[in-house]
Amino acid sequence: MEIDTGSALSIVSWSTIKRLVPRVSKRQLDSHRVHLRDYQGNDIPVVGVGRFRIAFKDFSGLLRLVVVEGQRPSILGLDWFDALGLEVTGINCISNAETEGLVKDFAEVFDGTLGQYTGTPISFSLDPQVAPIKLKPRRVPFALKAKVDEQLDKLIAQGVLEPVDHAKWETPIVTPVKPDGSVRICADYKCTINKALQQHAYPVPVVQHLLHSLGEGKVFAKLDLAQAYQQLPVDDATAEAQTIVTHRGAFRCRRLQFGVSVAPGIFQSLMERLLQGLPGVVPYFDDVLVSADSHQQLFERLRAVLTRFQEAGLKVKREKCQIAVPQVEFLGYLIDASGLHPTTSKIRAIQQAPTPKNKTELQAFLGLLNFYNMFLPHKATVAEPLHRLLSTKTPWAWGHRETAAFNAVKALLSSDSVLVQYSESRPLVLACDASPFGIGAVLSHRFPDGREAPLAYFSRTLSPTERNYSQLDKEALALVAGVKRFHEYLYGRTFDLITDHKPLLGLLAGDRPTPPVLSPRMLRWTVFLAAYHYRLIHRPGKSMGPGVWRGWPQGPFASEFQPFATRQHELSAHRGCLLWGDRVVIPQGLRQCVLEALHVGHPGIVKMKALARCYVWWPNMDDAITAWVSACQVCQESRPAPPAAKGHTWETPKTPWSRVHIDLAGPFHGRTFMVVVDAYSKWLEVALMPSTTTEAVIRVLRGLFATHGCPDVLVSDNGPQFTSGTFERYLLGLGIRHALTAPFHPSSNGQAERMVRSTKEALARLDRGDWHERVAEYLFAQHITPHAATGRSPAELLMGRCLRSPLDRLHPDFAVAEPPGCANAPRSFVPGNQVFARNYVGDIPWVPATVVGVTGPRSYQVALEDGRLWRRHIDQLRRRVGDLDTTEVPPTALAAPEETRTDGEAPPTPPSQTASVEPNQAVSEQTQTTPLAEAPLSAADPGELVPTPPRVAPQPQRELCGPPDLATSPRRSGRVSKRPTHLKDYVVGQVSLLV
Repeated sequence: MEIDTGSALSIVSWSTIKRLVPRVSKRQLDSHRVHLRDYQGNDIPVVGVGRFRIAFKDFSGLLRLVVVEGQRPSILGLDWFDALGLEVTGINCISNAETEGLVKDFAEVFDGTLGQYTGTPISFSLDPQVAPIKLKPRRVPFALKAKVDEQLDKLIAQGVLEPVDHAKWETPIVTPVKPDGSVRICADYKCTINKALQQHAYPVPVVQHLLHSLGEGKVFAKLDLAQAYQQLPVDDATAEAQTIVTHRGAFRCRRLQFGVSVAPGIFQSLMERLLQGLPGVVPYFDDVLVSADSHQQLFERLRAVLTRFQEAGLKVKREKCQIAVPQVEFLGYLIDASGLHPTTSKIRAIQQAPTPKNKTELQAFLGLLNFYNMFLPHKATVAEPLHRLLSTKTPWAWGHRETAAFNAVKALLSSDSVLVQYSESRPLVLACDASPFGIGAVLSHRFPDGREAPLAYFSRTLSPTERNYSQLDKEALALVAGVKRFHEYLYGRTFDLITDHKPLLGLLAGDRPTPPVLSPRMLRWTVFLAAYHYRLIHRPGKSMGPGVWRGWPQGPFASEFQPFATRQHELSAHRGCLLWGDRVVIPQGLRQCVLEALHVGHPGIVKMKALARCYVWWPNMDDAITAWVSACQVCQESRPAPPAAKGHTWETPKTPWSRVHIDLAGPFHGRTFMVVVDAYSKWLEVALMPSTTTEAVIRVLRGLFATHGCPDVLVSDNGPQFTSGTFERYLLGLGIRHALTAPFHPSSNGQAERMVRSTKEALARLDRGDWHERVAEYLFAQHITPHAATGRSPAELLMGRCLRSPLDRLHPDFAVAEPPGCANAPRSFVPGNQVFARNYVGDIPWVPATVVGVTGPRSYQVALEDGRLWRRHIDQLRRRVGDLDTTEVPPTALAAPEETRTDGEAPPTPPSQTASVEPNQAVSEQTQTTPLAEAPLSAADPGELVPTPPRVAPQPQRELCGPPDLATSPRRSGRVSKRPTHLKDYVVGQVSLLV
């Protein structure tokens, strides 16, 4: 156990208790009200409190221990000090005194001035084929100009810059602003000398290797070199190549500058040479980390480091140094006595990362996650759906499986994650395993008590080809990949190689001969592993470490576990809490409490389900929520009315005015109306009501009943006018049954209610005349308009006839007949016709002419007697009948007519029979009926005169027709005509027409 004077309680993890007391159970622990937090402010889940027998030196007895979840170091707190005879010493005061003494002893290193390296000046190697580059200075913002001038003056005073008139190389500066508001002078060397520099061959160390080389420690110190690069002087050629150009001119840089591409490698190699051989000291550029097991050892190592700094002329910045601290943040990791931890800021950045929207955002998230790759057990298997999306052959499709993997991989990293420091004295154990999607390995140290603590984790997904491997090859691949990944830790040392695949013991065991028959792949792996000293050990999967993917046990599963088995790839654990995606899985015993918490505001079923889906999940959760809300007494009492029942259809009346619906509408624009609707014909009556009393209603109904008669049924609501005794006696006296609707349910009287709304809408649109005129105009339109329900107008159904309206006057059958001879007959001419043409010159308005051509439907060309040609419209031509004109009369006009018709119709009169009529006058469309004695004679055989049968006038038709074409031949009937019986005593024949 570790002694912690800052802890009031002694704490032990549950895993440690189970290892020390295997038969202990959580039910044996007492309940607690302890709330614990670690040094980072994170909550520590507490399992319980128990009393355990403790033996220490001469003490043996029961002491109180707080048992917590997770893998945490055991802490001996102040509550055990008296029992064990421990005393608190003044370590803090001694430490402070030692720190001040250290600073005083090395005052030259801590004086805050810029140091100057006493070794050989730095020299660059430039490519001679690259010509020197000189660029113009960049403009400095007015707000920063004073700060830039101040920084330039400071660098000149420190000897970093030296003004020059000109140089071969001139690089412009950039001035980033620091968090404290000051500016930093940096040169944009990527535009100039970086193109000509020959790269430095010194590699930058890997962070994980650097940290593990630190060794174990309980107290730490971190030193920060002030203006680290600028403490290294350069030779004249390098100084000229580093020349910067500013708004104040050019300055030669006498010290190594930021932005030079080879500067990091040069500085790192110098620091490692300077501090070489010092145990527990790790330099990384301008930061130096020192670790020790005690304060005394720490200060010894610090003095050795500062002595070398003093000899080399280097100086540190006191404000940024941390000395004798129990934990330190270094290169993105938190280092303390228990090992390496991820920092709180990085954990927060990963756990609060938004869901990726595309492959670029997903790559950024996985890159952030890879920074802590050695903390993430079986990450490759958990994140396999995410890695699959990065394939160029896979389209972007983010679904539920990807969301579950995204949340699960974030849950892998927590503040509980800890990696122990590498130690050459402790045995190494490498456990490897494979899953269908990935391989994983965990490198651990074995401690004297038998427990294994992880040094680092490794995992990766399998390629499409590797996924086709047999399980034997996958397990062997996991061993080979794990050894390759931790080569720096394993090579040259004896270690245990753990697998849960027993057949590999006969193939890859280091102390057995290689089988004579092996696949080329397995033989290649055998040769590779032969370079390492290992003991291949079989360990069942259930005994493998937590960082090795073991998968789910093979089924069948019990019924209560079946819902979890179907979601096995979507479940994860975080801080001992089971998660489905990002939702907490609630056990059976806590579901009642969760339902009560979700239903605090008495939400409905839908809203309560939506709230629950944001936080929790358990099998059949939706059914549980439905049952909970349905049984809630408060929710039942405050529920809204049930949905409206399907409307009951009134029985269709058999006769008009058998059932009428009445209702009062208003006040509407200061008026009250009574609406009466006939259910059969939809006939509407609207009466303006001076008042809404029963007497006023009866007065209106008496007038309607006098016009239409008494109905069989009258339907109304429960208004006081309709439920009064006077109204009931009035209806009873007329033998009318009164039907009342349900109270506060207007839709039962839907006929009247709908007409009330339609009436209000219509009257609101009518804005001419007083209210009587508006009502009359609306009612007339309603009575003659076909109703959508019946397809016929209310007047037609109620009265048996259509009301005549001004719209009926539009039809020609109902138009006022014109007197005979008023209609214009269609006229036409053919070449050769004798006509009068309109003359617009002189005193003679009409001059004789002859039609010589047709130039359009109503346009002709005529020739005058003097030979001139005119073009005239048909309205500008008159028929000339002074001479017998035979060209216009069709040959059939003088043909003998057919036999006498018996169908009552006569053919239209041809133009030749209307010689006594003016040419420009229309022929009447109606022929008067002529008595037989006055009938004109028809031309038949010469010398025989017989009367022509009278013509019957045609009946008017309702369809609109164009005027008949007089120039066409009349249609002849094909029926056989018989001699009328009343003419049996007459000799009937055809006679010629006498002219």
